[in-house]
Amino acid sequence: MQILDYNILQIILDAPDRQIYLVTEKGKTIQYCLIALEGSFEAQSPTLKIYKTFKSLNKLYVLTEPFHATLQSLLKEQQNGLEIGQIATIITDVLMDLLHSQFYAFSLQNIFIIKQNNQIKAKLGISNLSCDWAFSSVDGVHSKATSVWSAGVVLFYLCTGHSPYNCRNKTEIEEKIKSFDITDIPNSINKIFRQMIISMMQINGGRRGQIEDLLNTPQLKMNLPNRDW
Repeated sequence: MQILDYNILQIILDAPDRQIYLVTEKGKTIQYCLIALEGSFEAQSPTLKIYKTFKSLNKLYVLTEPFHATLQSLLKEQQNGLEIGQIATIITDVLMDLLHSQFYAFSLQNIFIIKQNNQIKAKLGISNLSCDWAFSSVDGVHSKATSVWSAGVVLFYLCTGHSPYNCRNKTEIEEKIKSFDITDIPNSINKIFRQMIISMMQINGGRRGQIEDLLNTPQLKMNLPNRDW
């Protein structure tokens, strides 16, 4: 999956010619043949398909591979929870993205799920979208350690279907994070995933697990040969 990031000044829709023109910050015009305009721009040119666009402030982000759902909507669909293999696949894909990217804090809405041949894959979305406070650590800086914390919260959601915190606002979440006790992690969670969450959600960023080490976890390592992003 490729994400194209354009700083868009203007969007010009020419309905009779079925064309859409994206005018960028540097004045370059990017042109796509319009197929449908329903909520998002779904368009196609001879070399590029646009499956989804996201607008954030003055930025337009273009996804060039189809996706089934966000992780948030997938969890809502799975009333009985995810299988261990599915959890391992999703968190492996997320960590692989983090290994080679500048993602810091992210949330369920910014993880895209793609279904291929009865298998699911996950892909991080846009690196600078604002993140839900429940996924942000208390580090105060953007670093790989921050992204490991976010991934730990995601893994908690994957294993339990709910947030590690039962909070109503930002202040309560901040206090809960500062006082987060690893004993709050349910014993019912798969033992290996529970140990990963404990490692990933250490308050001290210097003590958190390294992405490379987390990927060497046995249940994740078996997924690595098949990762093709």
